[in-house]
Amino acid sequence: MVKHIGRSAVNWAGRGWSIWSAYPVDDNDGVKIHLSLTIDKESGKEYYPDIILQHGHLLIDIEIDEPYVGSTGDPIHFIGYDDKLDEILLKNNWCIIRFAEEQVVRDTDTCCYFIANFIFEMIGNDRYLKLFKETYYLNRVQRWTKDEAIRWAYTKKRNDYLPAKLISVLHLESNLTPKLLSD
Repeated sequence: MVKHIGRSAVNWAGRGWSIWSAYPVDDNDGVKIHLSLTIDKESGKEYYPDIILQHGHLLIDIEIDEPYVGSTGDPIHFIGYDDKLDEILLKNNWCIIRFAEEQVVRDTDTCCYFIANFIFEMIGNDRYLKLFKETYYLNRVQRWTKDEAIRWAYTKKRNDYLPAKLISVLHLESNLTPKLLSD
């Protein structure tokens, strides 16, 4: 079940929120972008996707993964961290696109083109491909280990790529997403 939740802008500080503002959506073509939704499991646990892109029955969870929580430095989205969540979503016929926060911040248009191409491949809608400069290369960001995320929190690695306005509110960022949805 998907339902609306409230979220303040500050919760988006570390999530590269600029990707959705760069992705123009026309309500008439059936594609919808949801930013303040939660997926509610029968078990009572909830998951808060960064972005849900919906076209009819096609549901895409677009995740913008940061290596640590800004307010606490707790490591997140390291190798293995999201495996159970991904398994649950895939079992329920969701598609998942994961970007590193750094990719979205440094190369928003290429990330949007990647999403547009994915939509085209899945449902044949090429409208969005025409909105973004064709690109064949999205800079890869290697997945990080838990130890790397801890080290990056200590050195404040996110300050290397986030704009100043987001750096200034990182101390307010919290991890809204429970680690596991099942059980």
